[in-house]
Amino acid sequence: MQQIKYRIVIYNILGEIVNVLFESGLSQGEFSINWDGKDNYGDVLPSGTYFISLEGDNKREIIKAIILK
Repeated sequence: MQQIKYRIVIYNILGEIVNVLFESGLSQGEFSINWDGKDNYGDVLPSGTYFISLEGDNKREIIKAIILK
């Protein structure tokens, strides 16, 4: 079975990468990943708007997320 490389990235409102949640190959199936609202350094991000990008198989899906404290 062929694995497809997937990447899940969190961007801030300026389009800067704040966290790479996942970057690896996956086989077909159902998966879940949790984000704890932290950046790549483990620091808690402030309230605001963020964008979560799922990239893989020559496709890209982006959703908006809001952190409220």
